[in-house]
Amino acid sequence: LTLGLDRRRWHRMARGPKKHLKRLHAPKHWMLDKLGGVWAPRPSCGPHKLRESIPLIVLLRNRLKYALNNNEAQKIVSTRNVLVDGKVRTDKTFPAGFMDVISIPATGDVFRILFDSKDRFLFHRIDEKESTFKLAKVKKSFMGTKAVPTIVTHDGRTIRFPNPDIKGQRHHQDRSDQERDCGARQVHQRRSGHGHWRCQHGPRRRVVPRRAPRWWLRHGVPARQARAPVLHSSVERVCDWQGPQLARL
Repeated sequence: LTLGLDRRRWHRMARGPKKHLKRLHAPKHWMLDKLGGVWAPRPSCGPHKLRESIPLIVLLRNRLKYALNNNEAQKIVSTRNVLVDGKVRTDKTFPAGFMDVISIPATGDVFRILFDSKDRFLFHRIDEKESTFKLAKVKKSFMGTKAVPTIVTHDGRTIRFPNPDIKGQRHHQDRSDQERDCGARQVHQRRSGHGHWRCQHGPRRRVVPRRAPRWWLRHGVPARQARAPVLHSSVERVCDWQGPQLARL
């Protein structure tokens, strides 16, 4: 009898990832009803943490009021009517977080997720022009494979060959302005302490001559210093740019 009590006392949790979330343990900024049921939708693994994100079903059903229940929210995302940062998301528990752009083409509504004065998610309505970019905080800066400088942003993006002046969170709290237009990787990066933005335009994959160092081409070094003929069609255009302004609340 004593051994049985000891075994019950040292009970262990099940192994593997957790698949459920109770409503009372859900983040308070979701603003769910306390008597609305025992369970709450658990966010899927994604670019934001569980306590720092909001699933699409809570966004559509409880906050934006596009759906009345779980089935309606599931039908909305299944018909590819919800875009997060310009990409279609069909997972009703996909985690959306700070500075993400939520687009609903069927109604023409575009929202940016911000914070209000009480640290709750605020869905700020924006126009189409402002929906083409977002601000991202640099969380990590390191040297990757084959000496490729790399940064990691707060929304899980990994950007290779960033501006050399951008540092990680240990030194500065820099931000890179990421544009999402037609699947192209367009990054506007701000130099620390200068206030100017550097604009890099170009698709995700471009062919660059081997004799021209890619590092120089990305950071504004004149092409004549590369000692190689450089085609304008194969080089990302680099220019000084003051950067877009966020809409005022």
